[in-house]
Amino acid sequence: MEESGAALIHRYGGLDPLFTQNGFAAYTDDLLARMVNPWLADTVDRVGRDVERKLDWDDRLIGAIRLGITERVLPRRYALGAAAALVYLVPDYLSNTTDPAEPLMILWGSSPRDPDQEKRVLELVRDGMDSIRQWHNQFAGNLEPLLEK
Repeated sequence: MEESGAALIHRYGGLDPLFTQNGFAAYTDDLLARMVNPWLADTVDRVGRDVERKLDWDDRLIGAIRLGITERVLPRRYALGAAAALVYLVPDYLSNTTDPAEPLMILWGSSPRDPDQEKRVLELVRDGMDSIRQWHNQFAGNLEPLLEK
């Protein structure tokens, strides 16, 4: 609701009842109900597969970040997800300060990109990576403190 929903409502509001606060809230509620339905169990492996594609300039994670930027909605959660996807691809990113820009630029290849939007996407993913590293450094090897909160 707060990121992709807000951006989609901003972009497509008035075109369809889905792109209203109430329409998207109903969609979100339905989606959450399906996510926890044990008869529709979807494996983490299936949901998370093809990470490289999901990080493509025009695909799931980066595409959602770009939509948020365009529609003036801060896509922090998508940036965190993109950073987590990069850690999945290159686990060493947790223990060093490697800039996530390099693998993203390789994945994006020759996709036409607006330089200002590219810069903003990379800033957001860097922020997401910083958050993941901070979490990892604080709780690595001991997730119990997370359970206590």
